[in-house]
Amino acid sequence: MKTNIFLKIFFIFFISFLFFNCQQPSSGGGSGSSGGGDDEEITPAITYTVSYDGNGNVTGSIPAAAKSYEEGQVVTVLGNTGNLTRNNYSFAGWNTESDGSGISYNPGQTFILGTSNVVLYAIWKNIYIAGHDSTTSYSCYWKDNMKTILDSSGFSDAYSINAYNGTVYTAGFDSSNCACYWTNTSKTILDAPGSTAHSMIVYNGTVYSAGDAPGQDNNYTACYWTGTTKIILDSTPYSFSEAASIYVYNGTIYTAGHDGSGNLCYWTGTSKTIIDSSGGRVYSIFVYNDTVYISGYDNSNHACYWIGTTKTILDSSSGDSYAFSIFVDNGTIYTVGIDSSNHACYWKGTTKTSLNGSNASGIFIKNGIIYTSGRDNSGHPCYWIGTDISILDYTNNGYGFSIFVQ
Repeated sequence: MKTNIFLKIFFIFFISFLFFNCQQPSSGGGSGSSGGGDDEEITPAITYTVSYDGNGNVTGSIPAAAKSYEEGQVVTVLGNTGNLTRNNYSFAGWNTESDGSGISYNPGQTFILGTSNVVLYAIWKNIYIAGHDSTTSYSCYWKDNMKTILDSSGFSDAYSINAYNGTVYTAGFDSSNCACYWTNTSKTILDAPGSTAHSMIVYNGTVYSAGDAPGQDNNYTACYWTGTTKIILDSTPYSFSEAASIYVYNGTIYTAGHDGSGNLCYWTGTSKTIIDSSGGRVYSIFVYNDTVYISGYDNSNHACYWIGTTKTILDSSSGDSYAFSIFVDNGTIYTVGIDSSNHACYWKGTTKTSLNGSNASGIFIKNGIIYTSGRDNSGHPCYWIGTDISILDYTNNGYGFSIFVQ
């Protein structure tokens, strides 16, 4: 009897021992509620920094201190919010290398961060813009925001600008209403009163200008000038023709405009190619890899461009839109103008980017950075780097028609 009682006590003790032993935590430490060894260890995320460098600036400050991001995060590139300046240069965007040999970014552009720190160095370029100033409506140009008056005798305009071997060339019309070009501030008359040089390019040191000039039979004739030598492109009697733009590619002269019958066209030398006979207007021509690119608007007042004679509509919404200038960079087509909502914009291919302004008419691409010129919403002449705006003149009614970056 005693043996059975002993066995029962032993059995109860043994079961209790096993029960309580199973409730104890593992050898790693305390219970789950106390954050012990059964919890997974959290690994801190690896971050990388994006920072800015003034790259030789003499005044101003970088737009922000270094900021940390995780791999795969989207980074928005800042503008020159700290007003960085450098003598005799303009701020011209950012690059991942101090010598500009890396990846270039416009202010406002985005990129996805990889697995290394990124330093964005300020790019410094010479930015030239042709137009007229706000105070006097005199023709002028700006180099790195510094204005130079070209004709102070009355209303005049500079529509086009180039820089070549340290010399600034502009073209338009003077206060006598004569087509002309300026070498720095020295004027060369191209034709009689009533003529205009709408466009100009410098190729191997020679100035080529395109426009229109009074002709016989009360007509205006499309023409271009090599230096001061005029070449007539269309002499249809009692008509108006125009060469709105000029480009020189591998020594061949290309002009674009409309003929005396109103056909939109371009000329290779003096050989005409009609691109649209239904109306509209041509503003700009560019040649890349022997292919002709032209911008303007069609007979429905839709901004468009042509590759050869093939048209691409940029804005088909109701309301007038215009593509004033075209530039091709490594096969990518860029145009600039006004959309159907009457806002300044540029198109990369057919993708529109709105600009803070009422009109944009000049475009230039360098090292992947997009530069445009025009007028802001208050009538001030201005230019944009990406979507970052710089005002050239803070009184009204000025205009930056054309932009060139070197």
